[in-house]
Amino acid sequence: MLFTSIYHMLSKSENFHPDDYEATVNPKKQKPVILTLNNTLQFLREQGADPETLKLIQQQCTAQTEKLFKKVFSTKGEVRPKFRL
Repeated sequence: MLFTSIYHMLSKSENFHPDDYEATVNPKKQKPVILTLNNTLQFLREQGADPETLKLIQQQCTAQTEKLFKKVFSTKGEVRPKFRL
């Protein structure tokens, strides 16, 4: 890469312009993305996924989430252990 830069500088009689130097030395940190159902579906829509398939996925995930929620937070007189975060 260095020789390529030198070649172009000499062949074009130009000064060296390190356009990507700052990005290489100090790269920007990417924010972590929290994946949710809505984020995932939006990404799939942008990629051109079939709307009917996306609707089916959303219905299935919502139904499973509701079942899990009911199972974990059922109030049938059972004492559930407290969760610590």
